[in-house]
Amino acid sequence: MNTIVHIKYSYLPLSETFIYVYLQNIKNYRYVVVSIKRENQTLFLHDDVYSLSDLNFFKKTFNYFIQKGT
Repeated sequence: MNTIVHIKYSYLPLSETFIYVYLQNIKNYRYVVVSIKRENQTLFLHDDVYSLSDLNFFKKTFNYFIQKGT
C-alpha cells in the first residue's frame, strides 16, 4: 500500500478538525503524520503520528530546516 506523509507543525489544533476528517477519509493509502508537537491527541486518534517533540535533538534540527525553508 502506498503511503502519504502529512507534515504539520502541530498535530492537531482544535481549529483544524477539517484536516483530521480529510485524513480519516483517505481509503486507498496509508497516511502518516509527522509533527513538531502534539495537541489534543485524545480527540484526534491515529496510530501513525510521529512527533519530534519527544526527541529534542530532532526537534531542533527539524525547526532549523522548517525555518530555513520559509
